[in-house]
Amino acid sequence: ANGFSKGRPPGQSSAPWCGIKQTIDFARRIKAAGFHLSLTLHYSDTWADPEHQDKPAAWAALPFPKLVDAVHRHTRESLAAMEAAGAAPDMVVIGNETTFGMLWPDGRVPLSIPTGNPVTDRGHRDVPGAGGYDRFADLLKAGLAAARETLPGAKLVLHNHLGRHWPIVRGWMDNLIERGVRFDATGFSCYQQLAQGDWERCFAEFVRRYPDHGFLVLEYSSRKRYVNDLVHAHANGWGGFIWEPTRHQEAVGAGPEPRRSGRGERGSARGLAADCARVRHLLRPRGGHAR
Repeated sequence: ANGFSKGRPPGQSSAPWCGIKQTIDFARRIKAAGFHLSLTLHYSDTWADPEHQDKPAAWAALPFPKLVDAVHRHTRESLAAMEAAGAAPDMVVIGNETTFGMLWPDGRVPLSIPTGNPVTDRGHRDVPGAGGYDRFADLLKAGLAAARETLPGAKLVLHNHLGRHWPIVRGWMDNLIERGVRFDATGFSCYQQLAQGDWERCFAEFVRRYPDHGFLVLEYSSRKRYVNDLVHAHANGWGGFIWEPTRHQEAVGAGPEPRRSGRGERGSARGLAADCARVRHLLRPRGGHAR
């Protein structure tokens, strides 16, 4: 929330990085180039992911109602500053890879279904002091409400990192929807499958169960054309973001059939450029997605 990490990269100045000034400067460049702009709010002093959802130091001692207020205020102030600078995002992602919740332990969600990864399963089962879905939902609703108030035209997205695991995705979605969490789309991370067809099955089941929600792949690297085509096989598939775009992960392998990128040219610069050129135009929602 303070826009900096205590563990700064080597050579980094003492000034905050990824703070509001740096974010606005970069967002202006993106807007000037005519690109779609997506903003993810991590709600942490450092990178948030499935293994790390630490509160910002400034929020660490806040009672839960104040923590909810802080999420709303930080979201509103950040988006208002970007809008005032002419750099408002087109899409806002509330939290990064929040499969197991956010702002731990208050908004943490213990794992109830095995992921297939024993290391992940050990770390997320039977978590003492976890706030569960009720508190996770309250935190999400605070961020979503602030985004909706500040940028009513922006698409609002939540992020689940297990795009290969339909039972976990279904439980996560159902719990949030039952608690009144309203958003436009779900973003998935899709780096690896346990078995060939996991992504395809999850996307197909998602569309059948949540026809009023869009979906997209917020992070993926290997099998770029394959994943992209899976998303666009569905009318409410919005597209995807390659992470990290200069790393061609097909060269190192990831999951079943790791070295195949669909119809792309394996390991070639030309194939990567073709995939990236297609992906850059994908994240313009096709309309009609309920907020």
